[in-house]
Amino acid sequence: LCVHAGQTAHAGKKLFFVDDISHSTREAANALLGVLEEPRGDTVFFLIAQQAEDVLPTIRSRAWQMRFWPVSYELLETCLVENYHIPPASAATAARLAYGRPGMALEFCSLAPEILKKKAAEHATQRTILFGSVAERLQSVDALYDDPERMELWYDEHIAALGSAVHTMLGKESSNIVNMAALCRRLVEGQQRFQKPYAVKRVVFESDIL
Repeated sequence: LCVHAGQTAHAGKKLFFVDDISHSTREAANALLGVLEEPRGDTVFFLIAQQAEDVLPTIRSRAWQMRFWPVSYELLETCLVENYHIPPASAATAARLAYGRPGMALEFCSLAPEILKKKAAEHATQRTILFGSVAERLQSVDALYDDPERMELWYDEHIAALGSAVHTMLGKESSNIVNMAALCRRLVEGQQRFQKPYAVKRVVFESDIL
């Protein structure tokens, strides 16, 4: 990339897309930094990252940051039906599962119907954990108590789902967004307690379920 970026374009602009820049090694990031400091001609770099904070500050300071927020379920569902000709039922399921992320929704739409149905059932379980009664929540995770790895995965999945849901609801007047943001923070703190070596995994997990 650095070699090509240093060459002169024969016509027009040169565009470079670097996916998941936050996972670059320090050596690669420093090499890219050198190119960004002395760009040649009409060269444009698109540096893509899940979180801007994961990118080296020296690179961030030389880039224009543009955030892409999740879109509403309704808009995403309509787009899948009208632009990609996805059956309405599958589009509705994919939009809900993706929490407003178009790329993720398209991935769900590419799944076999039986797998998409299984994903929808898992999503229903997540909603039970988030919004169900105490008895419903305890029953839904009963099979996880003896498996610390699955409990750890449960934290990851629900924190990600809540975070995406909060972003999707930004700008809307809803009390749910405050509750969901508070719950997301509580689960993050709970996961930190869960990961401590001396923690009693089941006790911590059950307290967060309740």
